[in-house]
This record gives sequence, structure tokens and C-alpha cells, in this order.
Amino acid sequence: MDFDDLDDIDVDDLDVDVDVDVDVGHYKGPHGGHGGGHGGGHGGHGGGDGGRPRKETETVLQNVGHMSRNSMAVLAGGGVRNILKKSAQLGEVNSKAKKIFESVDTDKSGQIDSVELRRLLKSWGITGIDHNSLVDMFMRGNPKLRKQKALNLTEFDNFMKFFFAVRAEFDSFPKKNASSVSLSELPKLMDKMGYNFKKDVIAKFLDLFDYDKSGTLEFNEMLGLLLYLNRLEFFYDAEDADGDHNLDEKELQSLLRSLHINTTIEEVKLLMQDLPPGSLVDLNFDSFVDLFFIIKQNLPKIKGKASENRHKNKQKAFKRKVVIPQKDQIKQAIAREQPKVDAIIQQCKATGKKWSDPDFPPNASSLFKDHSQLHRNKLVSHWVRPHQIAPKAALFVDGVEEGDVIQGRLGNCYLLSALCVLACNDMIESLIVNHWEEHGIYQCRFYKNQQWHIVTVDDQVPIDSNGILFFGQCRDPNEYWVQIIEKAYAKLHKLWCH
Repeated sequence: MDFDDLDDIDVDDLDVDVDVDVDVGHYKGPHGGHGGGHGGGHGGHGGGDGGRPRKETETVLQNVGHMSRNSMAVLAGGGVRNILKKSAQLGEVNSKAKKIFESVDTDKSGQIDSVELRRLLKSWGITGIDHNSLVDMFMRGNPKLRKQKALNLTEFDNFMKFFFAVRAEFDSFPKKNASSVSLSELPKLMDKMGYNFKKDVIAKFLDLFDYDKSGTLEFNEMLGLLLYLNRLEFFYDAEDADGDHNLDEKELQSLLRSLHINTTIEEVKLLMQDLPPGSLVDLNFDSFVDLFFIIKQNLPKIKGKASENRHKNKQKAFKRKVVIPQKDQIKQAIAREQPKVDAIIQQCKATGKKWSDPDFPPNASSLFKDHSQLHRNKLVSHWVRPHQIAPKAALFVDGVEEGDVIQGRLGNCYLLSALCVLACNDMIESLIVNHWEEHGIYQCRFYKNQQWHIVTVDDQVPIDSNGILFFGQCRDPNEYWVQIIEKAYAKLHKLWCH
């Protein structure tokens, strides 16, 4: 059957028992064969959840698939690389593509989604394609205005032109193996399809898209490569909207982000410095692809360098002179607590054990007492000290930063936000007025009800059955100043829940 005969097909009158060999995807008919590894034998593959009966749809797909190279070229109507641009300009829907569209649109929605598209390609033995990305690629206009991600008839026609152009070029290309292209043959095939890449770039593409690691590209794999190139060129053209073939740092960053490669403007500047002079000037798409591999290869090194620069150039936070008129009050408060602390230290030395605070004990009496929250006490498994969580634990590790603070299961973001502000201004360490880590004793100061309070606590904190800290903590598991200050603030208010 020639493809031109499709114009005369009445789908409802098709003979469902027609036995044909489908060239596209090597699909065998309903009486046997391999079905591209997915739907051979009786009944085959295709159909749908509604609309046209499965056998009728299947037969249409078989007849559509059984076509000569000339017929495929007629549908394609041009070279592989330019097929999308040409069809978009013409705006004409091929009657043969329309016939396929109607047979695949089983729910009669007037659109083909990724599931229906997957069914079509799978019936032709085409697998290994990201169908959601494929739909995104061929959709035109603003996707946010569409109710769903799906192709209308014109968009599907564009995809069909592209698909059959690739199939025609692949089948007509002279190669040692009829079903695959080797590395030595690939440059000539890519050139025939309109791409002029360096041999090392083509070798990288073969390695990326040779899914079965056979050392060659079968049609499925070749299709995946060309779809990727189409997507790459689409975003490249979008950034080079003025057609000057020059990319500045913002355009390059935008292009990389479109390709899901997140980079900061600083990293892009370092990338551009690392490239040969003039690399982004007078740049066509083929030369950009060469450059793209270099960028991807250098990116981890560049990100590391940018991180080092940020750490090196980070300015010391401005240290404000905080004038506290109640300095004498603070000294007096510390002095009042000192005899108690001295007695605790003597006790620790005598027993050889760290202090456990009897006024704020490590049990449920320090946690939740409200009836509506009593069940939360059961979530606590036991209490631990910092060195039981991290053997190398320290009150402070490499200074204090606002990013050190992580909120726990309390709704106390007001407190932790205040700690972040103090961390920005290097004032956290002034909150902890004394500490004896070897004995598990810590003193924090807070200003409440117009007077300063010195709160003495131990370093025991609750964890759940999974070993996760129940309340606030530092981002670095070896650091624990957040836990100490939060516990002291809780003791000041008698309970954690307060």
C-alpha cells in the first residue's frame, strides 16, 4: 500500500484482518511477528479506552505505517532540520497526517496527549522517547492558556512531518547494517540531515543516545537524538531572537536554565572567561553545540571555583556597637547564678557525670501540658546530649551564619527568625554568657519584662524514634548552639510549648 492511498481510506470500512508489514518501526500485522517488541500476535497493540474500536484503530496504524520511502518524503515535504520551520510557515495540514490524527484521537477531544502519542509510537515499535517532553516541544503558543498538555491537529501534523522525514532519511541512507548507523557512518547521515558537527561531538552524541550500548544508533535512538537537537535549537533560536549569533552572559544563562542547567550569573561569567576568546561571537547553532559539551564538562569545576570565590569574598558582617544601659543588671544577674553554678560543677567533678537539670528535667514535664497537645509527648523517644548525636559536636563550628538555623516541630519561627538576625550581626555568641561543655552546663541571657535573666540549662534535647531532633537545630549536625538557646528560652517560659 502506498501512502497516497490513505486519502481514499474510510476508517469505518477498513478490513480489520488485513495482514501487512509495517515499515515504520518494523511492526508485524495482527497475524504474528514481533510488533517492535511490544504488540505482535493477534490483537497487537493500539486501540484505546474509548472512541474507535481497538482493531479498527490498529488497522489504520498498520496501513499508515506501510509506506514507501517516497511516500514518507511526500509527507515530510522537506529536510529534517528545517521541517518544523517550514511547516509552521505553511500552516497546511497534510491529509494523511489528519487521517492518523483521527485514528489516534480515540476520545475525540480534538487533541492528542502524551498517552495517545505513546500508544501511536509504540504501535510502530518506537520506544525510549520522553513523550511529555515531545508534546512540550511541538506545542505552539502559551502552554499556560491550554487546559492540558496535548497537540492539536496542526501541531500533530508538524510532528508527523518531522517523524517521517527522519524515517525517510534513515531508511534511504546507505549503511552496512540496515537497522542501525555506526559511528563512522553517523557524520555523513547528520550532514545529510542538515547538521555539521565535529567528529568528537558526534561521538559524544552516540554515547549519550546509544541506550543499548551496541556502539550504533538504531532508528529509535536516532529519533531521540534528533528530537533533542530540535529542542536545543528551539531554545537557542529563542535566545538569539535578534539573529546576531552573539550570546552575552544573560542570554547564555537563560539558555542554560531553559535546558535545566541552573547557573548563577557569577558562574556564567567564569564559564565565559574559561572559554576560548570569541567563542560566543558569530556563533551558529552547530558551533554552539560544540561549545555546549565544553560548558557541561567544565561546569562542575566552575561551580566549585564560584563557591570558593563567594567564601573568600564574603564580607564580615558589620558589627554594631550595642549600647546596653543595663550592664550592671547583667553582671548582677550572672553573679546571683554563680554560687549555684559552682555547686553544680563540684557535683559533676565528684560524680564524674554531666549535669542533668532538675528544674527542667529531660521528660514530658518539660514539654507539653496542654490537653490538646499531650499526645505529642509520646512522639519523643528519649533525650540525648550533643556528643551522642555527633562525636565531634561543638557549640560553634566555623563561626555563626544566618543559614545555620533550622526550625523543628514548634511554631516558634519568631524566635528562630530573631536568632537569624542576631547571627547576621555577629551577636549570637553574646547570648551565651558562659558554658562548661565538659560538664554540660550553659548559661544564656534574655531580656524580659524590663529586666535581664540568666538561664542555666543542661545540653539534653529530645529526639523521636527515628533519631531526629524534635526541636530546632543547626544545619551542621556537629554544631548545637541553636538547641542550647532554644532550650534556655523554653526554660525561661517554664515549658517548651510556651
